[in-house]
Amino acid sequence: MRFEEGKRWQIEVELRYADLTLLEAALEGDAEAILTEAIVEAHPLENHPDDVWRLRALTSDEASATELAARARDVLSGTDQAAASIRMVALGPRNWAAEVERAAPPIAVGRFLIHGGHHAVSRSGRLALRIDAGLAFGSGRHQTTRGCLRLIESEYNRRRRLTRALDLGTGSGILAVAIAKLWRCPVIATDIDGDAVRAAHQAAQQNHVAQLVDALQAAGLDDARVRQAAPYDLIVANILAGPLIALAPEIIDVLAPKGRLILSGLLRRQEAEVLAAYRAHGALPARLARDGEWTTIGLRRGRPRVHWS
Repeated sequence: MRFEEGKRWQIEVELRYADLTLLEAALEGDAEAILTEAIVEAHPLENHPDDVWRLRALTSDEASATELAARARDVLSGTDQAAASIRMVALGPRNWAAEVERAAPPIAVGRFLIHGGHHAVSRSGRLALRIDAGLAFGSGRHQTTRGCLRLIESEYNRRRRLTRALDLGTGSGILAVAIAKLWRCPVIATDIDGDAVRAAHQAAQQNHVAQLVDALQAAGLDDARVRQAAPYDLIVANILAGPLIALAPEIIDVLAPKGRLILSGLLRRQEAEVLAAYRAHGALPARLARDGEWTTIGLRRGRPRVHWS
């Protein structure tokens, strides 16, 4: 879904890079857009925990902005940024899609180049993923999305064959589009949020893989079409640790015998609990991709356990 032109409200806060990702994750689901930029960097080529960043979160009305500001204060209350000043301001009408995309230039993640519709992307040898500004999670700038893209690329580099894939909690559709572009195979992309499903459908069209990506509104695997299409050679789920743990038996049940899993949306301190849930159902860890406080886990399906009576 694209932004409509009109007035917007913005909250703005300056904080340490070490706390930036926590605040991004807390606001991402309800803000229309989140823009971040470095203000003070110790080194231009790497992020240091003490670097100073500015975060701006956009929303459509004052009440929503007030709610986001309160949530930001709650998140920062447990950090050394508790006294951070959170500013809230009304902004005049403008083309918000273009504004957001200008503030978020194209970024490279491995072989992928993620860009918006307002950017002219030169031939760089990378695989272009067009993801326009909208309400759905998955701009490619969050550590969890980047981690998933890196492990997707790793699976492709190993020359694994895919006949069907599943993207649970698709958000903007960026991961489903990446899989479809690499393997040219069918991908089912599900999300509980109708805006996300529409965004994923639009992303598939704009990236010329609409014939491969089937975007469905569904909670987890609770849809007959998802189960009928099983088994899946690759399942990607960038959601949260709690739902990942709860869905472990269902996800393993629809994974092909030699299938691969890519799980994200979890913090480092949640790794062990998530891994334990999937090991209990026969999945074996294959790779970890860590980025700041966030982790992406790659697993493979092991041999079925034999139970002796």
